[in-house]
Amino acid sequence: MDSITTVNLLTTARLGVSHLHTAQMGISMQSMDSIKYSATVAKRVDKALSSAKFSVSEASEKSGIPRVTLTRRLRYPASSPFTVRELHQIAEAIGCDVSEFFVGDKKS
Repeated sequence: MDSITTVNLLTTARLGVSHLHTAQMGISMQSMDSIKYSATVAKRVDKALSSAKFSVSEASEKSGIPRVTLTRRLRYPASSPFTVRELHQIAEAIGCDVSEFFVGDKKS
């Protein structure tokens, strides 16, 4: 699939567990609990930093996110997940698209 016409991110809480639902073109649904989602996002950020050859200190300086905060987000995503704003700051700092950090179906 060469383009995605719509992506809807909905967060719902049920029995204390958040489920993230991603709908692509109204045909694909995926759900994942928020702890697993946060951990996956943190791994993707870490991989992007490594690929861009950025240390945490360099990414912190260029993104404006305090080094301690960035380290905490990468090490403890379950209790301290990235905010959308922080993900945008990191993407801009390392020159990638913020969508690389989000979990969803990857279709070709």
